Amino acid sequence: MVRGKFGYPIKPYTSTTDAIATFPTTATAVGLCPRNASLDLCAPFGLSDLLGGIVRPNKRQIRREIYEQKVIRWVKVWPNLSVVGWLEGG
Repeated sequence: MVRGKFGYPIKPYTSTTDAIATFPTTATAVGLCPRNASLDLCAPFGLSDLLGGIVRPNKRQIRREIYEQKVIRWVKVWPNLSVVGWLEGG
């Protein structure tokens, strides 16, 4: 396990998809990978939160403090976001 920037151990990722599935919110857990002149979409939680402006915690790897810090920063930039609280989501 790697301690990394989170300050607590995390398991090594087994793939890009595995890593994306640990992103701190469901809306940010999205990636594109070039494949044979096209793009493969990786969105383990779907795209509805991203397209709907919903911030929902993905508790697989982050702690509440990290999520809440991100929410505070993001609502200053995008005040119309719909925020799902730590205890409500995920």
